[in-house]
Amino acid sequence: MPAANVSLFYTLLPIIITILGIIILKENLTINFLLGSIIIVIGMMMAVLKKEKARINYSGL
Repeated sequence: MPAANVSLFYTLLPIIITILGIIILKENLTINFLLGSIIIVIGMMMAVLKKEKARINYSGL
């Protein structure tokens, strides 16, 4: 997997760590966390889809 793709998934680290904190340390889940998580996932999906679309357009030449 190229480094550019791996770096996209690096943005998921805060979400994963927070979920582990909720499960293991019994932290509270807040609306700010939910909204932030949604924004991170949408941004990551947009970046991945944009790269995929560019790859398809490039290979179609």
